[in-house]
Amino acid sequence: MELLPTPMDSLHGGSKTVPYVCKKFYDGGPFLTYLVREGKPHVLPATSITTGQLPYWQYEKLHPTSKEELESFFQTWLFFGLIHEMLGDLCNLDNFIVTSASVTDKVASSSKLIAVVETWVRQVEEGQIITTYEHVAECLRLAYATLRAAGPPFDHQIKLSIASTGEVLVYAANKAFHIEDMTKEN
Repeated sequence: MELLPTPMDSLHGGSKTVPYVCKKFYDGGPFLTYLVREGKPHVLPATSITTGQLPYWQYEKLHPTSKEELESFFQTWLFFGLIHEMLGDLCNLDNFIVTSASVTDKVASSSKLIAVVETWVRQVEEGQIITTYEHVAECLRLAYATLRAAGPPFDHQIKLSIASTGEVLVYAANKAFHIEDMTKEN
């Protein structure tokens, strides 16, 4: 993933590619209601509280989702959906799918993310994009909580690509809305 630095002495010799495993393209609707549109409200981390259904981990014990299906669904929603929700018309989601010269399959790529994020930050600061910090934070919290539910068999590269994209978007939101870094010492 292009967002992550690779140590000089890495055994892998550079950043790994992230396979594009989506079985369908993100539908362009609101991020927070994607699960309902896809008929998967049980994936919500707090499902039992909000809908009266079984919590995700219990639902999965009774109706297991294959690793491949979960990876595809999470990549579609938590990677492409989150990018779409935050950056909207500033980017085309096709720009985040590439065919690598060394790989014959498509890969998810974040190489164009930083430039779009910088434009988004500037436009939010200038009032050209109307959104609230609360909405952005809610989307990011949900993505984080959902990604935590992805167990050990989940592809680490896909999980890391979603998490690192989320971190970039958290940084961008904090910058755009002038939120202080609470970890800094004064």
